[in-house]
Amino acid sequence: IWKALRIYRHNAYYANEDIKRRILMSDSDPFKSKNFHRPKSKSRRDVLKEPAIIVTTSGMLTGGPVLTYLKMLADNRESALVFVGYQAEGTLGRKILEGERKVEIEGEEIEIKMGVEQVRLSGHADFNELLQFIKSVKGLKKVVLVHGEESDLADYLKEYEVIVPKQGEEVKI
Repeated sequence: IWKALRIYRHNAYYANEDIKRRILMSDSDPFKSKNFHRPKSKSRRDVLKEPAIIVTTSGMLTGGPVLTYLKMLADNRESALVFVGYQAEGTLGRKILEGERKVEIEGEEIEIKMGVEQVRLSGHADFNELLQFIKSVKGLKKVVLVHGEESDLADYLKEYEVIVPKQGEEVKI
């Protein structure tokens, strides 16, 4: 997260005008908040000493520090798990988002009592943006669709050779 914040800040030129102004001309730089704290220990328990918003990887709950925090906070009804990205089918994140409240994490059954919400933020292009991008590439002949669930995007790409590989299938480019 710290590396990502640094990358965003160093590329402020591409940010919207409000963010540029906040970085360059005010004390409210959104990438240098006094409220951002790094865990001081590997156990990550020090983060939980006071109310906090924990931003961590992996967004679909497939691994990483989020599992530690989830196990520690799952039974706290005053806590919330907020998904801001896409949850792929079959991931723990998707299961919890769809209402599953007893899950296995690292061999331990955990009951989810905390709130679960989804806020639609995405770094990915939507259907129309993908379609526009594909059609803007001069000389493009072949499109391999590998992201997201089944989609009818292929129906809008009749002028291309469209390949939609199955999970695990290799495609030679």
